Amino acid sequence: AKKIVNHFKELEEDDVKSCSMGAGGEDLVMSPAARRAFPVSIECKATVGMPGPSAFKQAMANAPEGMIPILSWKPKGVGADHCGPAFRTWEDLFKLIDYYKKKDIE
Repeated sequence: AKKIVNHFKELEEDDVKSCSMGAGGEDLVMSPAARRAFPVSIECKATVGMPGPSAFKQAMANAPEGMIPILSWKPKGVGADHCGPAFRTWEDLFKLIDYYKKKDIE
């Protein structure tokens, strides 16, 4: 949550909140302002390797309409987070590409 708020300067600390592991629904609760800045729904996992298909299905099931589902995981023993899109359709992929083009991200 903090990484998202720090990246998008228009957001405030309470625009993105982390939920406890095991809570139902999205793992990061985002305000309308956060969704406009970063139109994704994030499912987080702590795992040894790459999460299996059920984790991607969970990310897709928890994503609100119009949001791009993202699966984030931090393999045990590895310092960096890993993220992967859980696209329902090709249109979700195209939407993500268009979003980044508009943001002019390097």
